[in-house]
Amino acid sequence: MNIFKKYLIVFVLLAITSLQGFAQTKAVQLSIIASPPYPLYLTDYANTSGEKLNVQLFLTDLNAQRDVYLKLTVTGPDIEFSTKDNLFNQPSYSLVGGVPYVLYQSDLNYYFNFSNIKGISLQKL
Repeated sequence: MNIFKKYLIVFVLLAITSLQGFAQTKAVQLSIIASPPYPLYLTDYANTSGEKLNVQLFLTDLNAQRDVYLKLTVTGPDIEFSTKDNLFNQPSYSLVGGVPYVLYQSDLNYYFNFSNIKGISLQKL
């Protein structure tokens, strides 16, 4: 019985050390570029008169093509709100692997329009 325990321990150790770990990579990278002076109110980003905000989407899988949807979520002390979940009304973006896709402020005004935001009143925003 003692030799059986030794072989069992060796087998378990070999099984554990032979397991391979796989790192999870993010399929889409998102970079936000905001230019100063920054607006005082979040809804000012819905104004398309100035290009103060750009978003770059990048699909890291070079052999893939994906349609993606964006959702704005803001969380902080005593505050949390996001865009509504109307996927049929919000635009989708087709990404090709390895090719950056840039969205300008005029493309993003949907996400900053108060009528598309849930979870906060206009006065608190």
